[in-house]
Parts: sequence; C-alpha cells; structure tokens
Amino acid sequence: MRFLKEINLKEKFILASIVVILPVLIFITFLTVKIVDKHNINNVKDTLVKNSYLTHMFLYQNLNEIENINPRNIYYLNLELSRVLSMRTQIYYKKTSTYFDSTTSNYSNSIFEDDFKESTDLKLAMQENKNYKIKNINNDRFFLLTLPYSKGEEILGAVRLIYPLTGEDLLKKNLLYIMSFINILAFIIIIIFIGILTKKIVNPLKILGKKIDEFSKKRRTSIRNQN
Repeated sequence: MRFLKEINLKEKFILASIVVILPVLIFITFLTVKIVDKHNINNVKDTLVKNSYLTHMFLYQNLNEIENINPRNIYYLNLELSRVLSMRTQIYYKKTSTYFDSTTSNYSNSIFEDDFKESTDLKLAMQENKNYKIKNINNDRFFLLTLPYSKGEEILGAVRLIYPLTGEDLLKKNLLYIMSFINILAFIIIIIFIGILTKKIVNPLKILGKKIDEFSKKRRTSIRNQN
C-alpha cells in the first residue's frame, strides 16, 4: 500500500494494466497450445482407429489361414503387421501368455513383459473392448491403442498399436515458444500504447489540478486581503 502511495497516477495506470493484461496473455498462450495439442491428438486417434480396423482384418485373414497357431506364428505376424502399419506393435498370445514386441529383432529375446502384462488395456481388450490411452514414459508421450484379435469365435489375445507423440510434442513445445514470443511482443506494444494514452489522459488532469490549486491559492489570498 505504501508503494502505491509513492507512485504517480501514470504509473498506477500502467501497473493496473499489467495486472489485468499479463494474466490474460498467459491464459491465451496456454489455452491456444492446449487446443492445438488436443486437435493433433484427435488426429492421431483417428489414424490409429483406422489402423485398428486394418489390424483386425490383417490378423483375422492370416490367422484363419494357419491351422496350428503357435507363438512363432504370432511373432512373425506381429512383425509383418508392424511393417504394414509402419508403427511399433506389441502382441499378446493368451494360450502361452507370451508377449512380442515388433522392435525386437531376435525371436528368442522378443518376449515383452512391461506394464502391458498387468495393464487394464489388456484386460479390457480380452473382454473384447477396444481401448486407448496416452502414456508418459521418461517425459515422452505415447498413444496406445489396444484391441483383441481372434480366430473364428475364439479370442486369441490382444495387440497394441504404439504411436510416439514425438512430433506432436515438438510442435507443442515450439508453439509454446512462438506464442510466448508473440505475447511478450504484444505485451510490450500494449504497455507502450497504454503509456502514451495514459500520458495524454494524465497530463491534462495534472494541468487541471495545477489550475485548481492556483485558483484556490488566489481565492484564499483574496479572502485574506478582504479581511
């Protein structure tokens, strides 16, 4: 409060403007980034949903051509699926509780038993519920879509499509920098404009105040002389 008493009217106008404008610009920055990121995530979701239909058809057709399904079949089908979709895939074979990851080149070392083993994704998929989520791993985001696969009426397991959101995160980061720069520039311009506008408003008030003071002094002097 003491600080406010010590600053002049022009500075008070500018300070009030900063208090109002700065939070608004910050809010706009983060809101814009959030909206754009949500739009990009929805695009990724749409892409993976389309890929899930391709996955279903690919596995259904290929599995129906195999008489004796075994982990080796599942492993190579997963590799081929990954190649067709151009993305990382993980697959679970229920009969042997085996997991395979398309990023592993060696068959003997390809069992993948991360959180997928105990995840709700797998449980939902095994109940014939396609599901998706975004997972953060070491500050990197991944869009995961999990769906069941079957042969005839029998559910054989589940497959997970993995899309790294590297590009989306980079865009989000760059957009944040760009929006911050634009808003800082806008903030400076607004403050300069407010300073000029305030000067035009305050200066006449100061002149008016001086005139009133002079008039008051003259009036007091006149009253004293009359007395």
